[in-house]
Amino acid sequence: MTRLADRYWMSLIDTRTPASARMTRREWTGYGFWKRYWASLLDIPLVMARSGKEEPANDPLPVPRWRRLRAQLDPESGRFLLPLPPGRGVVTAAGAGGVVLRVEGPERLELLLYRIDGSEDDAQKPDYRLEVISPESDDLPLIVSVRYRRREDGAGQEVLIPLAQAPLGPPSSVVWLAGYDIEAPWHISQPVSAAHVSTSDSGIVRASVAAAASQATLNAWRQVADRVNERVRAVILEEMP
Repeated sequence: MTRLADRYWMSLIDTRTPASARMTRREWTGYGFWKRYWASLLDIPLVMARSGKEEPANDPLPVPRWRRLRAQLDPESGRFLLPLPPGRGVVTAAGAGGVVLRVEGPERLELLLYRIDGSEDDAQKPDYRLEVISPESDDLPLIVSVRYRRREDGAGQEVLIPLAQAPLGPPSSVVWLAGYDIEAPWHISQPVSAAHVSTSDSGIVRASVAAAASQATLNAWRQVADRVNERVRAVILEEMP
């Protein structure tokens, strides 16, 4: 951590090193503090902003502001329609892939859609991961449902995403969206009590647990297992790694 801090400090005072030679203060004109901070730590070159005005400096991730959108309520289904993502992502500070969409969901949920590019042979079929971040709540654990279409056959897919208290940071879960078609409409539900999973189809529950892409998501499923009936609890525990 000390080396990172030293590197950032040297870049701020324009002390040239091989890693920071490309990062000049002039190139940072028009960028907020957090964007300069992450660019320095991760050695991400920043182009000079066309406007001389400083951008708001309250965003820790270099995600373009025009991609932060809101989910819209669909009166017919009672679910929330999510905006379609663009085809390519931008590198984030997390380094987990390209963030192609950032959405404000129902009940102050925050959604981040990541595009994970595969091999060159499979470049036309990237994988996608969805991170859902929840504000702290006494009602946790909660469940949200995301419905989308698969690009291979157009079939509908539903993924249940658990949200539970975490030891550090806000409640957050990450799931794989297998075969996600970025050109087809997709929706998210209101967050509901974990007990609602007791009425879910066993196949959907099994596929949802298998779609977990982080340890925090698996830990959330364990909390959900304590609040559902025996049938669903057995499905969840059976699918746990």
